[in-house]
Amino acid sequence: VCDDTRFEATVVYFKPSVINDVFQYEQLYAGEFEKLQGTTLYQDYLIIRNFVQKEAGVIQYSRLTDVSLTKLLELIEKMKQDLDEQYDGYWPCRSRSFFIEILFFLNFCYNNDHCYTGNTSSFTTQVIEYLNQHIDERLDLERITKEFHVNRNYLNQEFTRDTGMTCLAYVVKLRIDLAKLWLAETEIPIHEIGRRLGYLDHNYFTKVFHKECGVSPSQYRNDYSQNE
Repeated sequence: VCDDTRFEATVVYFKPSVINDVFQYEQLYAGEFEKLQGTTLYQDYLIIRNFVQKEAGVIQYSRLTDVSLTKLLELIEKMKQDLDEQYDGYWPCRSRSFFIEILFFLNFCYNNDHCYTGNTSSFTTQVIEYLNQHIDERLDLERITKEFHVNRNYLNQEFTRDTGMTCLAYVVKLRIDLAKLWLAETEIPIHEIGRRLGYLDHNYFTKVFHKECGVSPSQYRNDYSQNE
């Protein structure tokens, strides 16, 4: 039987050493970095942890929804565009920031596929997916409740029950986690980081970051940057 069915696939391939020079395959497969919890190196490791093969011959994969795939392709296109245009002196680290965001997003997709099941309702899973897909846009309760046709009480009741935090608290955590990676791993301007995370007011972004981390974005960069 001749089957002419054809498939089109997008494959993301990267070397772990792009994130940190010490991430060599032998050390990754040996699990050496699992022992470094609490260090800045461990934070870097978390970006690629889910992409490290755990067992020989076992292929890990995650199923992307159509919307998540669209988001991933948009990020890849933004990175490609920045590499092609190189319109200012920040293009190398900005391209790196898109690469980090791609891995950050893929980590979410993997965790959403493998972890947000069982005790987590399908409603909460859908909301989490929506928040991750629109991390760079204005996200408030009015927009989210309209998107899912629910009231605020139901949204926060379900979300808090499944995640231990309110919907907007999750948004802040999500954004700050990505902001910390960009601050430590790139030199893109802080106001650009805030803007790309949906904070058009630079002062407000600084205020939120300080509340969550205890230091300003600039101080965090000074303390944790690996580009000095």
